[in-house]
Amino acid sequence: MARGILPGLAVLLGVFELAGCGTDSSGLGGRRGLPEAGSAGAPAADAQAADAAMPPDAGGVSDGSAPDTGAADVDAAVGPSTLTIVHGVSDSPTIAICFARVSTGLTFVGDPFPPGGLSFGQSVPALAVPGFDFETDAVQPVVIAGNLALVAGMSCEQAIAEIERITLELADAGAVGDAGGDASTPDASMMTDAAFDGGIDAGATTDGASFDSGSDATASSDATVSDAATDGGIADAAPDALLPPPPPPPVAPPIRALGMAILPGGTFTGGKNFLFVPTGCLGGPAFTSSVDQIVCGPGYSATSPTLRPVVVSMSARTSPNRLGLQVLNAAATPDRLKVESVPNGSGITIEIVDELVSGAIGPASPMDDFPRDSFGTPITESSIEVGLSNATTAQLMVPWADVLDRGDLTSVANETGYTLVVIGPRAGLSAGSWWNGSTVTIVPNVPF
Repeated sequence: MARGILPGLAVLLGVFELAGCGTDSSGLGGRRGLPEAGSAGAPAADAQAADAAMPPDAGGVSDGSAPDTGAADVDAAVGPSTLTIVHGVSDSPTIAICFARVSTGLTFVGDPFPPGGLSFGQSVPALAVPGFDFETDAVQPVVIAGNLALVAGMSCEQAIAEIERITLELADAGAVGDAGGDASTPDASMMTDAAFDGGIDAGATTDGASFDSGSDATASSDATVSDAATDGGIADAAPDALLPPPPPPPVAPPIRALGMAILPGGTFTGGKNFLFVPTGCLGGPAFTSSVDQIVCGPGYSATSPTLRPVVVSMSARTSPNRLGLQVLNAAATPDRLKVESVPNGSGITIEIVDELVSGAIGPASPMDDFPRDSFGTPITESSIEVGLSNATTAQLMVPWADVLDRGDLTSVANETGYTLVVIGPRAGLSAGSWWNGSTVTIVPNVPF
């Protein structure tokens, strides 16, 4: 079932299940332009995952397995639930979130959150979302991406209506082209399975460093005429001077909005500390290239978004004189990851987690074998390295100083737990013309 939120953007939707809480949205009388979706739990890009329902504590697992790294947090409830939102969307530098209550239709409540939006990797904690009762309300999160100044001061209801107006106006003027294809047909720029499986493991790249990501698909579409074509007389019959000019490339809309999977009532309850990370891509005209499968995840094209919510609970456990660390794999691609802390000089390499599947948090209890000083003195002189579990070298190296800065922290402390969040494209891919580079951010497990 697919329905576009934007003209020229057909939305491919997965129906997700949440461990006995499957949601049939086929009868929703939602507002025009918002996609119908199921409940959260499995990555939209992986068909196998839809068959393996996982609780929100474990996150969506890309290959349907349930390893120890994604086990449920067994902490006892000690207070009200908290919610930390991290911007992990690959194809927008800034996003805001709107929440719609789901009953017989979609009812937007409140304003885009947070005010002013989130930059990539930035987080915001909240004790509650005003206007919602998470004990009973089913909620559909909607990501707004792009120039948020266009909807500044508006409520969510007004902002969505304004985005629809802007998009229709651009379409009527011919400024936003049709990306072509449909939601069930892969885009011509998709990489082959072989390229996706092994085409990027060229060694580690520092966060933000140069990476050969290939030419843009809009530029590479002007393919040379084959020998067979020229032998058939095409070149002689139609000299270049008589050929019509190629159509202009599609123009990216200044602002987009796309709904994610519905979160059933009770998702954010139980006295736990929840982490909510939108990941993947919204898509749309001009958001395509030769590497879009490793930017946005498998199944992506300009007309087939891969935007999905990753929801996990972070452990509140701490140990005396020890630093506690977990890792959330919220990258857009379904890779198993190994994450280590590596000193830049003398010191020891500390493995935090290995074989961490997409959408999962691990280890289930924080890795707290070492005091903070074991990670470097100061820790900002060490780095976080992220690699594919089956690779011999890391694909991504991010200095601890950058990780802390992205998480708006100056340092970390003993007897405290934190979660490192891997976000963006496949580890090692730097920022391109329309996508953010892969990176790591950090959030406190207990935000208040």
